[in-house]
Amino acid sequence: MYLLVDGYNLYYTGIRRPGKNLNLEKVREEVLSIVRRYCRIKGYRAIIFWDGGAEGGNLPRLEVREGIEVRFSPPTSDADTEIKRFIDQYPNRAELRLISSDRDVQQVAEAHGVAWTRVRAFLREVDSALAQRETAPRGEPHEKYGGTPPPDEIAYWLREFGMRERDEV
Repeated sequence: MYLLVDGYNLYYTGIRRPGKNLNLEKVREEVLSIVRRYCRIKGYRAIIFWDGGAEGGNLPRLEVREGIEVRFSPPTSDADTEIKRFIDQYPNRAELRLISSDRDVQQVAEAHGVAWTRVRAFLREVDSALAQRETAPRGEPHEKYGGTPPPDEIAYWLREFGMRERDEV
């Protein structure tokens, strides 16, 4: 499953704390942290789309941070447009799930058969997943109960047990 996250929509619709001076880098780090923890628990992959705005020319179009793809729109576009373009071009839309409360983006997702979830519902899922993770038996690593391990860890253990990836069932 690939989560397509409307980054600023997630922050401003569900996370924002009133009265804080907003540093956009800190906003992005907070969203990245939430999405990363959720994906580790669930075994999902994610792409966070951000509005590049005026600084978009100075930001990378695509980077991978902590296992999460981060995409900034160019100055002539915005995150919503980039999400719609991604959905339109992705070959297996059943693998996608949009996280956004923006109705315009949700409608495009629906029209293409992509599942979507509103921001506040997604944050409730994150809270629930984190709470369940904390209920792992004492002495057991939380990672054991956190969904699918990352591909490099799977490859390591397959090598340790003398197996090849195609041997995996």
